[in-house]
Amino acid sequence: MERTERISVSWTWGIRCNSPRGWRQQAGQALLRLVGWIDGRWLLAVDISAKPALPNREISQCLRAGLEHASRLVGDSARNACFEEALRQARPDLYEQDTP
Repeated sequence: MERTERISVSWTWGIRCNSPRGWRQQAGQALLRLVGWIDGRWLLAVDISAKPALPNREISQCLRAGLEHASRLVGDSARNACFEEALRQARPDLYEQDTP
């Protein structure tokens, strides 16, 4: 008779950005908003959890890759906005709406 073994694996993960839980995190979030308002930068607080636990180096690599992807998306959006503005200047008739 052949014996069959079952193997079961599971994992969980979560990423939360700028979502404070306790009063200290809420106070920190308020300070981040204030600093962003003062100097005009976007500040991001990231809370990462994973089971099984991941090494900090791997988490850093994932975050770096995500920020590089976000940078490309922002660049694409800026380029598209630039092209749209050039088209608005070159052909304003394309953007005029007929009013009934």
